[in-house]
Amino acid sequence: MLFVCNLICLLAEQGISFLKNHDIGHKANYKSSFKGGKVMRKRFLLSLGFLVLAFAFTSAYAKHHTAEERGKAHFNNPTFAGGKKSCSTCHPDGRGLEGAGAKTKFSIMGGEQGSLEEAINICIVQANKGTAQDVNSIEMQELSSYIRSLGTR
Repeated sequence: MLFVCNLICLLAEQGISFLKNHDIGHKANYKSSFKGGKVMRKRFLLSLGFLVLAFAFTSAYAKHHTAEERGKAHFNNPTFAGGKKSCSTCHPDGRGLEGAGAKTKFSIMGGEQGSLEEAINICIVQANKGTAQDVNSIEMQELSSYIRSLGTR
């Protein structure tokens, strides 16, 4: 993303420099500058168009690949964490978890958990028969991000 921003700034600077150096409004410069200016203008506009397209594609791609969406994929994956069933087996479409993201303490399956991630691990181990995940792992953060998003729908 930073690369795209830098490229846009560079092209804008080149375009401004081009316009200053090729003042085609004066009759004396018109014939000598027009042909080269026309080619440069086409190149500039083509480059700018390419950047706009690249930026639009990048934004669309990023929008559809958020942590919440990756977490939803984990939530619906029966083999996530080596389990035998998915989270959605017990919580179809996240039902029953709408307020889980706002909680700070949990009481699940006879135990007390101090975070959403710890509560998720209890479900992974006891209900799904999988392996507990590191609470700071990317997958756990994505899964908890999805569960937190259920309260905002």
